[in-house]
Amino acid sequence: MSSKEEFSLDNQIYNDNLVYKSDDDLKTKLNAPSENSIKNANSKNNYPYPIKTRYDVKSTVSKPLNNSKGSESSTVYVKPNSKRQLKKFKNFFVNKVFTDTSYADGEYERASVAESGSESQPREQWGGQFEFILSCIGYAVGLGTIWRFPYLCYKNGGGAFLIPYLIFLILVGIPLFYLEFNVGQYTSQGPFMCWKMAPIFKGLGISMNTSSFYFCIYYNIIIGYSLYYLVLSFQSPLPWSKCDPSWASQNCTDFGDFQLLKCKGDDFYENPNGMCYNRSDLDTPIGWWSKEKRSQNTKPILPSQDYYYNYILNRTPGLENSGEIVWKLVIALGAAWIIVFFCIFKGIKSSGKVVYFTSVFPFVVLIILGINGWTLKGSEEGMLFFFKPDFLKLTEANVWFDAAVQVFFSMGTCSGGLITLSSYNKFTEHTLRNTFIITLTSSITAIFSGFVVFSYIGYLAHATNQQVKDVVSSGSGLSFIVFPFAATSIPGAPFWSVIFFIMMLTLGLDSQFATLEIVITSILDGVPKARKHKKLLIFSMCVAMFLLGLTFTTRVIFYPFLNLNFNFKMKQNISCL
Repeated sequence: MSSKEEFSLDNQIYNDNLVYKSDDDLKTKLNAPSENSIKNANSKNNYPYPIKTRYDVKSTVSKPLNNSKGSESSTVYVKPNSKRQLKKFKNFFVNKVFTDTSYADGEYERASVAESGSESQPREQWGGQFEFILSCIGYAVGLGTIWRFPYLCYKNGGGAFLIPYLIFLILVGIPLFYLEFNVGQYTSQGPFMCWKMAPIFKGLGISMNTSSFYFCIYYNIIIGYSLYYLVLSFQSPLPWSKCDPSWASQNCTDFGDFQLLKCKGDDFYENPNGMCYNRSDLDTPIGWWSKEKRSQNTKPILPSQDYYYNYILNRTPGLENSGEIVWKLVIALGAAWIIVFFCIFKGIKSSGKVVYFTSVFPFVVLIILGINGWTLKGSEEGMLFFFKPDFLKLTEANVWFDAAVQVFFSMGTCSGGLITLSSYNKFTEHTLRNTFIITLTSSITAIFSGFVVFSYIGYLAHATNQQVKDVVSSGSGLSFIVFPFAATSIPGAPFWSVIFFIMMLTLGLDSQFATLEIVITSILDGVPKARKHKKLLIFSMCVAMFLLGLTFTTRVIFYPFLNLNFNFKMKQNISCL
């Protein structure tokens, strides 16, 4: 046995390569005559080396090691590593991040100041279990629940889409949700350090943090859009209710222009092309009399569509044209980051209180919008279009693929958020109960939002004399084009627009809080001393992400941004599987 592998303690030989699996086994290996001799060796005079203390904890997640007592600790003496003292930076990224197997050998806490950070602040915990549940619901029920699930349900067979969705939810979504809850709660570590219990998965923790970092950068621009629309909604009439020559395209069609003409009588002529003419002037059409012919020849462009693309985004004609920064979007993005910072700058102590509003208010708004939407003309046609089952679609592989991906969207799994949020839980919290509460709430909300969204789509199709399939949209088009224009024809349009965009804002903030917390928690877990400067760290992260997010405020960035959210999350979730 070399000098590097063994040392003497009261004329006894200790091998630091051995793994001690229980208190009794430890005493046997050290040949200690009594517990007092071990305790006396703790003094700096008798033993100058750093100390590791292992706690074997009985829990519902793991079995006790060799029947050791769950409340007793064992002391293990470790010979110091001189390289660790001389090269701390290299040791953290090489030894600690990639090769530290302390959780695999048992859960250890270092007693030395340099390693454990005893000078740092203790780890936070939720103020109550209700805060934790609301935070997880807010994280899971995000913008994708409102603007993606209804469209996928319509696209993939209506009610028949629920069959593969529920199958993947039960077989994949809920088990993964439960797994991540237990990992975070048991280790009390974020997605970066929790994988010390299984070092082979540490790359997964790194990828979770990397993807969450990029997600925060571009997701907050959507919050900025919602914030900007919210400010614009305090106007009557709404600025996107009529085509304005300053931003409208040639095919922009006002609400009144969607009405079909009754081209009857001796003074009018019904042209077979669907246009209506005065017999006194057969060269100039006065409008459309046929909805089918109008749809075949040209699809009307909503004023809200031109307003979103040509005024809000001010997009360029294509990727080949460079675009400068749109300063109104810069201001909106900056305001969004200021809101995020002041909501989380105290960690879960502040964000845990904010979620009482941001998680509950979207459900209140959905119910209000639903009650109003279900009373509008044409709403029943939209809801039937949404839920009418087409079981032949189940034979297509893409339907099952979309269902699997949507489960990850609606659950928020495999991105580190659930591990992070549950890591602030008390060790004894009931993870299985919380799993069922949150997953069922998220799934029911997704289905309920589909009925709400398609009631307005059906109304808009009825009001504009179009078919429902011509009005259906997904993603940002649903949030910033379809609903804003539908609100213009409802009495009290500014009110409905305001509460809708407040809902959009709160849905986005909930997801942003949890995602940003992933990165911050991982840094604090890896560098415990940084907890003393947590506010400065959060401020620096917000500023850095704001500067990086400026790329999404240019006129040309709209085109790669179109499918960034879907492709990014899809690849992340597939890599997790």
